[in-house]
Parts: sequence; structure tokens; C-alpha cells
Amino acid sequence: MKQDLASVLDWMSEGEGSSVDEKRTTLVDVKAMAWRQRRYLLTMVLVALQIGLISVFLMTPKFQATSSVRIDNETIQVIKGDDVNPIVSSFDTDRFLNAQKGVFLSRTMAYKVIDRLKLDQNHTFLQRMEASAPSDTLSPRAATLARREAAASLLQANLKMDIPAVDKIAIIKFTAPDPQLAQLVANAYADTFIENNITSRYNATSYARGVLAQQVQEAEAKLKATDTEAVDYARRNRLIDAGGVTTTSNDDTAASSGGSIKTTSLGQVNMALGEARKARILAEQRWRNSQTGSALSLPDARQNGFIQSLLSQRATTAAELNQLKQTYLDDHPSVVQAKGRLVEIEAQLKLATNNMRGALRNDYEIALNQERQLANAVESSSVDTLAEQDKRVQYNQLLRNAQSQRYRLLELERRLGEVNSLSDIATNNVSLVDYAMRPEGAVSPNLLRSLALALAVGLIIGLGLGILREVIDDTLWSPDDAEAKLRRPLLGTTPAVKEFTAAEVLSGHGDVSEAYFAVRTAVDYATKGNVRKILQVTSCQPGEGKSTTSVALAADFARVGRRVLLIDCDLRRPSIHRQLEIPNKTGLMDVLTGDAKLADVVQKFGPENLHVLTLGPKPSNPVQILSGEIFQNFVASAAKDYDVVIIDSPPVMGMADAQLIARTADATVLIIEAGRSHFGQAKLAVRKVEEAGTKVIGVVMTKFNYRDAGYNYDYRYGYYGYDESPA
Repeated sequence: MKQDLASVLDWMSEGEGSSVDEKRTTLVDVKAMAWRQRRYLLTMVLVALQIGLISVFLMTPKFQATSSVRIDNETIQVIKGDDVNPIVSSFDTDRFLNAQKGVFLSRTMAYKVIDRLKLDQNHTFLQRMEASAPSDTLSPRAATLARREAAASLLQANLKMDIPAVDKIAIIKFTAPDPQLAQLVANAYADTFIENNITSRYNATSYARGVLAQQVQEAEAKLKATDTEAVDYARRNRLIDAGGVTTTSNDDTAASSGGSIKTTSLGQVNMALGEARKARILAEQRWRNSQTGSALSLPDARQNGFIQSLLSQRATTAAELNQLKQTYLDDHPSVVQAKGRLVEIEAQLKLATNNMRGALRNDYEIALNQERQLANAVESSSVDTLAEQDKRVQYNQLLRNAQSQRYRLLELERRLGEVNSLSDIATNNVSLVDYAMRPEGAVSPNLLRSLALALAVGLIIGLGLGILREVIDDTLWSPDDAEAKLRRPLLGTTPAVKEFTAAEVLSGHGDVSEAYFAVRTAVDYATKGNVRKILQVTSCQPGEGKSTTSVALAADFARVGRRVLLIDCDLRRPSIHRQLEIPNKTGLMDVLTGDAKLADVVQKFGPENLHVLTLGPKPSNPVQILSGEIFQNFVASAAKDYDVVIIDSPPVMGMADAQLIARTADATVLIIEAGRSHFGQAKLAVRKVEEAGTKVIGVVMTKFNYRDAGYNYDYRYGYYGYDESPA
């Protein structure tokens, strides 16, 4: 009740022309839609389940054989140089395993399995796989190719591989209608995959061998050309090495055994010049010493045997002379003879020393001439050597190029030898774990999975059809729809109950009575609290509850102390007397024709202030009666004696009665049945009534089902809190 009052007050505060934001679709709306379309949804689910069940019994059983292999992303390095095989790091394990899976599931692998099992020559394979055989009109070769392609497609379609990155054990699964065939193909795939891995690795080393062999040949040719060019250049420029050969040491580095002849000659002459300069200096020193000092003190004199003999003779003769002088006089013949021999020895000694000085001078001059000649020779040889060095710049460059190419050739030959050794070792990172066993039971069809899939498909189709119906259908299901689309305030709602009587409505107890009490309060607010008012109660189409609403409003107004007159103004299908179970012999028509007065035909019912005016006999011309001034004058006269006059009006759609009655009313209440009234009808009804000059103060939604509208139980309990059981 509070929610109804709040909605009316909000509407009045916003004004008649204000718009209401459209409600966004939520999960609650989807649930309500599913409940409203439950018949179609349930039908589609049942149909889908039946189709799924039938398909299970019609499908051919299929068996799945499983084999397993281990795939390592690294191989053992048997020898140095094994890195020609790609080694994948642990960070790239997933990518490596996915690449292996792609190779395994490829069509090329399917062709290899076909060749291994000769499936293209097996005429029964396609029949066992329930596939169509090639046309008989094809040639034998074309038929074989067609069977080959068909077999490859079947292998790929029924093959699966799972590779967990944790243990790297690939699970190979093949599905076939024949369990023996499934086992055969699964094992053939495992063996073929292992062999293909070995072959691909051998092909990788074979390619490396070919590339390396070609590079060795190219390196040898380049080295030969460079050596030939170096020799030709040396011959043209007369560049001759003293050693004449080139040797290779143990550390694979080339070294020359000697330099060029000119360089060697320059070294030898330069060395001889040094020796000659040294000899000249020594000779010059000895000669100058012989000129300045005593010649007998020179080393050459001490080393001269003749001079040393003369010195010895002089000493002996001098000693004899001294002895003779002690004995004889100076003129004694012995003394004179001794003096003569001493003079002769001195003369010989002087001649010997002079000869020695001449020899030292000659040695000096010879050493000086040799030094000068060797100096000239060094100068000449230096010029020739410098010229040769200019020519050797290009020659040395050629030698360095040859040496670099020699190093590269040695490395390529070493690498080729390693690859040749590696090709003889069959390295493989794929190994068999388990062969496939003959499957005992079929993996498809799976009854539970098929039914679950059928259920899902049925739900999807049912929801799709339900959404399509909801989009096409403009039925008003909830109070929010009525208020948002019609842009008129909601005066209240009444619950959808199976059966209720007028006595229950008038009793003031129960869900329906409480709902109408809220509607009456909202009507008071909507009419700005006017005590005297003429209310028209109408609907879009018959059977929406307008007469029940009229009775309930009349009873509630009378219950709060208002004098109320309830008029059954449905001249075609009167129903007030049937609901209240009162006589209908006389009534409104008798008053309008002048056969009776209002006080004579009005009937008291229920509360003390409630008066009911039934229709009486049905007229033959309802439109003429309602369009005349007699009806308008009667209503205006009755309004003077009553606080509230409630007119139970015919439905708006299909006839003009409701529009004619609307001219005499102060306000109109439009009744809408939830889940039956359409937005287009209700909108047209509002426009027709208001074109007659009466304002539609609000709408009342009857027979409202909170489940169909998408509300939960709390909403229902909040509105109709007396009964906790679902409607």
C-alpha cells in the first residue's frame, strides 16, 4: 500500500508531461520472461530431449584407443657440436609442445600413417569408418588418390592429442567404429611420430653436412686463389724469403721460417759494420797509444816474441857489461865487445818497435777502410730494403688474407668432421610410453552427455523463441510496465487469485480487500482530496475486473464515512447485480425513462452509506441514451445527494459508451489486467477517454502475478502480507 501511494505521489510531483526512464533488462526480467514463456520453453526442452534420446539409439557406437609418447624439449649432447639439433629452453616448452602437436596433427603425418598401413589400398577402410567410397567411374589411379585424400580427412577428423606441459607425456587418441581399427591406427601414429622425429633430425644434420661441405669447397678455392695471387705478386716484384718455406706450428698458427734476402743481407752487413767499427776503434787506440807512450809498454810489444827476446838479450848483455866493468877498464876488449853487442841489441830493438808502430798504423788504416766500405754497403742495402718493404705491404696483406682463409678452412673442416660423426648417432627426444590396448567399451554415444546437450539446445531454442515472443508481444505484465509505457500513475494492483466473491471484497480482510483499500487511498490522493467526486471506472476490454473494482471502491469509500452511489452503467452487459446478488428488476433505466425516482429504485448494500443502482431492463439504444442530456442531468443531480458517485462503465475498445459516460465524470480510473492487456489498446483507451474531456487519473492493474512480472516472493508479501502461501 505504501508503495502504491508513493508511486502516485511521485507521479503527481513530476507532473503529467514528465517521462519515466525506461527500465533496463535485468536477470529478474529474464527470469520473469522464462516463467511467462514456460509452456514454450518446456515444450522445446521436451522435444530436444526426445530428439537427443532417439539420436543416441540411432548413432553407431564408436571406440577410442589411446597410446602415449614422451616428448622432451632437450636432447643429450653426445659429442661436442651436437647443437646443430635445436635445443629448446624451458621457457619455450609450451611453444615447443604446441609445435610438436601441430606436426602430429598435420596432413603430412596422416599421409605417412596411410602409407604405413596402406590404407589407400585397403578398400574396406572407408567402409569400416562409415565413409563413402570413391565413384566407380574413376580410373584406378584417381580412385586411389581419392581414397588417400578421404582416408587422410578421416584420420585428421578422428585424431586427438593432449600434451600436458607438466609431464610432457602426449596422449594420442583415435576414435573409430571398430575397436581393432582404433587400436591399429593409434599405435601406427605413435610409431610414425617417433620415426618422423628421427628422420627430421637426420635430415637436419644432412642439410648441415651439405652446407658445411659446400662452404669447405668454397674456402679451399678462395685459399688457393689467394695463395696463387701472393706467389705471382712475389715473383713479379722479386720478393724472395731467405727461408723459402712456411711452416705450421702445433697451435694451428702459421709462421715464416725466415725473412727476405735483402732484409737478411742488410742485417748481415749491418752486423759486419758493427764489428768493423769496433775493430777500427781498437786499432786506432793501439796506434795512438804507440805514438804517445813507450812502445815497449804496449800490449802488442809484450805479445811480440822477437821484441821480448831482444829485451831478454839486452838485459843479459847489460848484466855481463856491468860485471866486466867491475873487473876491467872501459877500453878492455871484453868491455868494448860487450858494449858493441849492447848497442847492436838496442838498434835491433828500436827497429823492431818502429816496425811494430808501422804495423799498428797499417792495421788502423785497414780497419778504417773496411768500416767505410761496410758503411757504404749498409747505406745501399738500406735503400734496397726500404724499396722492398714498400712492395711487401700488398704482399703481406695477401699473406694475411691467405692465413685468415686457412684458419676458416681448418674450422670448417673440423665442424664438418663433428657433424659427420653426429650423423652416425641417432638422437631422439620422442620415446614410446605405452601402446594402445584394444578398447573394451564405446566412448560414444554418451547418453548423459547427449541428453545434457539436448537439454542445453532445447533451453537455448526455447529462450530464443521466448525472447522473440516477448519482443513482438506488447502485453503489460507488471506495474512498472503500465506506469512507464502509459505515462499515467499507478493507483494500485490486485493479486491474481483463482476465485473470490464480492462478500470477500466487501469484508475488508484478505489480500484483495487490502489491495483495493490501497487503490481507494490512491484515488483520493489523485483527486487532490476532493470529498465530492464522480468517478468513472472502465477498462480496455471485457473481463478485466472493472466491475469488481467499482464495487470495492464504493465499499471502501462508504466504509470511511462517505455517502456513495454505485451506478451500473454498462447498458450492454450489466454485472453489478450478479456480483452483489441483488435484484435487477428496476434500476437506472427506470429513472432515465421517468418511470421511477432514484430513491425508489436505489438499493442499500453492505456499509450503511453505500447505495447501489443497478441497470434494470436492458435498453435497445444505449448510445442514444448515454448521448442525451437526460443521463448527464441525472448524474449531476445524484452527485448533489452523494459524496462519491462511482459509474461502472463499459470497456472503451469497440464501442463509444465509455467516451459518452466520460463527459459526465470528474475523473476516470482505467483497469488493466496483467498479462492480458496490451500497450496499444491501453494507450488508445486513455486517448479516447481524455478526448471526451475527462482526465485518466491513473491505472489499476488487476490479477497481477508477481512471478509473471519477475518479482520475488518478498514483493508479494510486502503487498499482500496476510497470506504467505503462493497465489
